[in-house]
Amino acid sequence: MTPEDHKIWKQVTESTLPLGFAPVAPAMRPVVPLAREYFPRSLDLHGLTLAQAHTETLAFVSAAKQHGMKSVVIITGLSGDICREFPMWVESIPTVRLTQRLNGGGAFRLILKR
Repeated sequence: MTPEDHKIWKQVTESTLPLGFAPVAPAMRPVVPLAREYFPRSLDLHGLTLAQAHTETLAFVSAAKQHGMKSVVIITGLSGDICREFPMWVESIPTVRLTQRLNGGGAFRLILKR
């Protein structure tokens, strides 16, 4: 900028006042409550030890019941200790009403009590 431009710019900036903006409230959208919080519908037990799988199963079924789920799917795999032990674990869970084998026995659908 030339010295003349600086002089003109200084006059312009000294003679102007900022606009007085009133704070504007954001547009309010109605809050729509969710029917239930997001909760996964399945649990995969692959890669867990027997003790970890048992603990995860009990915690998952308990949380599913608290979230109002009607059924969940637990994936055990087709072979191994978890697949063999799983039906016995489920018998001891009081919130499970019915157990269905899926995928030839590699997964189970648990129908929960109301």
